[in-house]
Amino acid sequence: MDFEEYKAIALKDLEEAKDRNLVDKPIIRYLDLINKHKDFYTTSSCYGRITVDLVPFRENKKEHKWLGKWHRTVKLEEIKQVITWEKGKITWLKQDSFILHIGVRNLSTAEKFLELARNKAGLKRSGIMQIKPRIMVELIGLDALAAPLFYEKKEIVKDYESLIKIANKKFKRNEERLIHFMNLFEKEFF
Repeated sequence: MDFEEYKAIALKDLEEAKDRNLVDKPIIRYLDLINKHKDFYTTSSCYGRITVDLVPFRENKKEHKWLGKWHRTVKLEEIKQVITWEKGKITWLKQDSFILHIGVRNLSTAEKFLELARNKAGLKRSGIMQIKPRIMVELIGLDALAAPLFYEKKEIVKDYESLIKIANKKFKRNEERLIHFMNLFEKEFF
């Protein structure tokens, strides 16, 4: 397949995901902007999130359970409402940064795009994920947090209020970085 075929499939998939309410609402405008450019298309992406997860000690993905997931800052009460524990599992509070997966027409455009991301927007962990059969770039925010709240019945962290303040600050910092990058992208590529 060539770039245009990959892009057509990705745009169709995105529209179907939007129709099924599977796309983080705050990221849609950025995905749409990137997809308007002739040299780019987006695939799986996330605006960033704060979650409470119940995970087996051996990190088995099939047994992972979301107790709460928000693509925004959170309140202490929201977190407290979803916290639980189970035998053999860890309850985590996590804050994940945004992540964008972007198909790019050619290597020179990918290099220009990454120059903008890394050197002008400060997204140092961004890079080319794949070259064949298609060129894929990953942009990722810098701030993240993972704190175990419970291991089985044992409460590990008790100061939820401070932890949530930190998670919210990191979420906002990632949001600011994404907005800054998208403003630079629009000026550079449109």
